[in-house]
Amino acid sequence: MTRRVLVVSYAFPPAGGPGVQRVLKLVKYLPELGFEPAVLTVRDGTFPALDPSLLGEVPDGVSVLRTASLEPASLYKRFVGIPAAEPIPVAVLAEPSPSPRQRFAHFVRLNLFVPDAKIGWLPFAIARGRELIRRFRPDVILSSAPPPTNHLVAGYLAAAHRLPWVADFRDPWTDVHYYEGHHRLASARALDAALERAVFQRADRLVFVSGADSDKAAATHGTGGKHHTVPNGFDEEDFEAVEASEPPGGRFELMHLGSIGAERTPSGLLTVLGRLQDRGEVSPATFRLTLVGKVEPSVGRAIDEVGVAGVVERVPYVPHDQAVRLGQRATALLLLVTRSQGSDRILPGKTFEYLRHQRPVLALGPPGGEVARVLAQTGGGRLFAYDDEEGIEGELARLLSAHREGRRLPAAPPEAVARYTRRHIAGELAGILTAAMEAHT
Repeated sequence: MTRRVLVVSYAFPPAGGPGVQRVLKLVKYLPELGFEPAVLTVRDGTFPALDPSLLGEVPDGVSVLRTASLEPASLYKRFVGIPAAEPIPVAVLAEPSPSPRQRFAHFVRLNLFVPDAKIGWLPFAIARGRELIRRFRPDVILSSAPPPTNHLVAGYLAAAHRLPWVADFRDPWTDVHYYEGHHRLASARALDAALERAVFQRADRLVFVSGADSDKAAATHGTGGKHHTVPNGFDEEDFEAVEASEPPGGRFELMHLGSIGAERTPSGLLTVLGRLQDRGEVSPATFRLTLVGKVEPSVGRAIDEVGVAGVVERVPYVPHDQAVRLGQRATALLLLVTRSQGSDRILPGKTFEYLRHQRPVLALGPPGGEVARVLAQTGGGRLFAYDDEEGIEGELARLLSAHREGRRLPAAPPEAVARYTRRHIAGELAGILTAAMEAHT
């Protein structure tokens, strides 16, 4: 028997970026598992990037209802001087040394737009969501965040229509890294915490991409009995469209796929590259660090200050299918974990696509964290602290030596990453949706 699931997500194609992938792939594979999805999303949202090619992955027949929204982005751009056609930088709250205008705008965002700057979507999503529920008659609701507004919409709809509800957390809520170092009024913090607490208490099931995030939330809210950990993953079909290949010979290419904000500036790696360049061990002819995606200005300044711009290539944001093709060109892949107080709990979605590329992963982040655990478990690469220049240099030297000598570089074998396919992950979510329906009273 086919069951129906209403998926609530502000981010959905044509939006691009890593946050879209999890929801899109669930919508793609849930029909194979006995769930017919319908999607409630925004019509003209504010996103860091657009990728219309992803619309082709939405299965035929899936109902996608797009609603209006009150977006403060245009006012923010005008106030701080960002051109109207330019997207707001990724992790803008984490950028260092903001101007007085930016600081004021950030204060307004953090204290008046609670829980997030997408709260203007809520009244439209609720009104049209109720219409969609009466027409679609779902058996269960699934919301995935950020932004947390998604959970508020889903929680209201679930309560109003007495439906079971699964809340999926791709990132933490009140203790997310980009709140660090910012002043929030006590009233804003209290309201945000109350909204978070209500979601944790009212949802029938809670899903986290990181086991450490789940443990932290369980300790805070006492809701561990309904927690599940379901990581991100990769879609095998994305890779089937790309011809399998060995890393090319010649120049060694270390590649990062995705945006880089100030909180992920690879300072230690850049310093190491500067030393290797001074010693003649790397040069534009033998080595390239390729950064694919949006790179915030502070990161570019760090590259220039160290003097390694000659071995760095910057490629603007590309659609996801092109990013997969570029990954197959790399000799090794660079993974940067956000530096924050809770960085040990972070498990970026790109980790699993990196592993599927079967290229060695050089990661910078917290030793002993979730990324280090997955890399060790799969044999896919090694992680070093951002300031561990000795460790970074040793690993890079090892990879460069193997490449020069024509030896195969170590990477995660297919059997080690099989459980991270998007189809397998959709199966885990289907089981959780079923459990929520059975437990709902």
